[in-house]
Amino acid sequence: MLVILRISAVALAFLVAAIALFPLRAAWGAAPKGADLSAASVDGTIWAGRISGMIWRGQALGDFETSLSLANLLPQPAIRLANGTGPLKAALLRASNGTLAISEADVRLPLAALGPQLNADGVVRISGASFEIRGETCVSASGRIDTPAVPSLGLPAATGALACEDGVLLARLSSEAGSAVLAFETLSAASIAWRSASAPLAAVLAALGIRQAAPELSPANADSPR
Repeated sequence: MLVILRISAVALAFLVAAIALFPLRAAWGAAPKGADLSAASVDGTIWAGRISGMIWRGQALGDFETSLSLANLLPQPAIRLANGTGPLKAALLRASNGTLAISEADVRLPLAALGPQLNADGVVRISGASFEIRGETCVSASGRIDTPAVPSLGLPAATGALACEDGVLLARLSSEAGSAVLAFETLSAASIAWRSASAPLAAVLAALGIRQAAPELSPANADSPR
């Protein structure tokens, strides 16, 4: 009986060690994340590792320190990203079969990434954000967004919230010059367009080269015959 207990204890110790040292690279390779999400290199263990050169749909997200906790194993394992070197600074990431779910996200996006003529200094801040993207469809989104003022361009500071509508990621913004609804039509900064805007903001957005959304993407025209 004592021998059996000793063997069981040794087996348990090996099992614990195997789990504790399980390579992050192996877990990353086995995860059903699809081709949209990739990385240049993956190192360390599932509990404490590093992912370098993470890319989602051609968008460089940066390098991250990663960790996994028991609290984030169910209903599907989620990896925590921290100390990001790119626009995504921190988040809790789940990816499976074409669905990307991000929560607790902290994003710092250079203003210049939002338009060809927005070459001014400044950073768009997205805080406490959650996204669920399935294929090309935005399923759900929430979080706070703050954009800086650019006086030289007549662009006031604005604040607002993220949302999904008709499968499109939206940013609903308010400022002293009125309100605007921006749409990320292909879920990237390069695809930004405006759905609606107060007259002063519409003029500024047009001058910045940010186009108006196509009629079929506008809620006001959703029920109109084509």
